[in-house]
Amino acid sequence: MANCKLPVWIGIGHEIDTSVLDYVGNRSFKTPTAVSEELVARFIEMDRHLNESRNRLKSTWDYRFEGERAWVSEAKTGIREGTRKLIDILKSDLKSSANQLAVKVNTRLATEKGMVSVSKSRIISLPENRIKEYKRDIGYFKHRFNKDKILVQLKNERAALRIKKSTLKAYDPKTSLDRGFSLIYNKAGKLLKSVSDISRNETIITELGDGRLTSVIETIEVKTNERN
Repeated sequence: MANCKLPVWIGIGHEIDTSVLDYVGNRSFKTPTAVSEELVARFIEMDRHLNESRNRLKSTWDYRFEGERAWVSEAKTGIREGTRKLIDILKSDLKSSANQLAVKVNTRLATEKGMVSVSKSRIISLPENRIKEYKRDIGYFKHRFNKDKILVQLKNERAALRIKKSTLKAYDPKTSLDRGFSLIYNKAGKLLKSVSDISRNETIITELGDGRLTSVIETIEVKTNERN
């Protein structure tokens, strides 16, 4: 019994006698009832510890989970609102540039018209050969500042603005998510761009167009560069 791998409790029931078993056993009790009471008390104490540990674990997990969920929600809102704000700023800048261009064109046309008017007044008092030269210059200016050409230029500028707007929309992360792409973050919220940024058994969060997924990495495969 002394070499037994499991602890042996003794409860023979003879209070006035001490047996050899009482010396070699792990613990000795006066009666079998005392052994049972101690066992029950230990089970109750262990059950209490397990319940307390379970409650602490649940509270800690709930707290961490709510914190991570709030962080993901804030990050999602930041991406969406930040992108929208950037697009609004660029759109405002493009609109301002278009207005400035229109003002410059109108100002230049008004200036050229004034110059043409002054030139006409001067030509009246000039010799015939000088008048022919000025008529040639007037024809050149009319050709250079042709209204149709200016309208074509404005049309081209508007087309360029539309292309830039489409480009900005294509770079919007939400557009990529709606097309089926996804963004992957680690638990710290860092955007993952390479398999070297993550290791096995780590938790990742995948952001999709309509929600998010939480996964645990089981295997990692690294692509090798193939030379033709």
